Amino acid sequence: MPRVAIVIGNYNGVSTQYEGKPLFDVCVHSIKQTAYKNYKVVVVDGGSTDGSVEYIEDRLRTAAIIKDKKNYGYARSNNGGIEFLIRRYNPQYILLLNNDIIVEDKDWLTNLVKTAERDKQIGIVGCKLIYPNGLIQHAGIKISIAPHNIARAERDTAQQDYVGEIDAVTGAVMLIKRKVINKVGLLDSNFFMGYEDIDYCLRTKRAGFKIVYNGKVKLVHLEGFTSTYSLDSKKKDLLAFTGQRNYLYFAFKNFGFVNKILAIPVAFLMAIMSIEGKTRSRGLGSIRIKERVLWRIATTAHAIRAAIELQSSGSRIDYSPKQFKIIRN
Repeated sequence: MPRVAIVIGNYNGVSTQYEGKPLFDVCVHSIKQTAYKNYKVVVVDGGSTDGSVEYIEDRLRTAAIIKDKKNYGYARSNNGGIEFLIRRYNPQYILLLNNDIIVEDKDWLTNLVKTAERDKQIGIVGCKLIYPNGLIQHAGIKISIAPHNIARAERDTAQQDYVGEIDAVTGAVMLIKRKVINKVGLLDSNFFMGYEDIDYCLRTKRAGFKIVYNGKVKLVHLEGFTSTYSLDSKKKDLLAFTGQRNYLYFAFKNFGFVNKILAIPVAFLMAIMSIEGKTRSRGLGSIRIKERVLWRIATTAHAIRAAIELQSSGSRIDYSPKQFKIIRN
């Protein structure tokens, strides 16, 4: 039974409530039913201001906890967790898991590992994610000029219950073989939140590994619970900017010349228009113009400059495992 190290990133996951309970509690309580026992959890706190670290230290006594000085985003938090777990526990697999995932199947991890173990060239395995209302949130990712989740907001009638190769899977639940990390490296910390998972899948495929989706493993994902639906206007504005910058940086980094150019008008369209309905389904019937159009246009122009600077400089946002404080091994 291969050793699996689970990285759970957390930012204010205790003050954020879901059905009257701290979001972090909902996630961790559900994980406890996991039948697969050879795993170790590290919680990486991204500078929470709600007492998350003390709360987690008291409630989750079996997990390691490390803390960053502030919230530098998904990629850096997970990188810190990956390096910590590799040094301390020498796992064969790293599992990235969002703190807004709810486990309802005790064999979920067993089946993900079995999928990865069946072929030496399988580097990353993902699964089906659904919304609390039962609609599909993720059945793999199709990479195009505008990467998108397959079967998003469709009714789950087992139409995506297959196992097979795919372009990419979401970092909300991503099982990565250790040899992939050894060869490909860590996530690109220039991404704050969004597209770093697709970028990593592309890098993994270019290194000769397969990305596999297992639709027979199904977990609940409270997608956007701490970001998209946040009432904090400053947080929403920051995510609007970083979302645009991340998309453009991803495009400039990975696309050919024509698609790099096309990504710019696509970014402006995504900034001012939405094609997502109330049920999260997407289509022409759901098109609407967003509020604060001029602000969004200006923000996208700023994002273009920032993405070009990131890509042309080849620099990476400062990252070092020494910047993480170990709260508990």
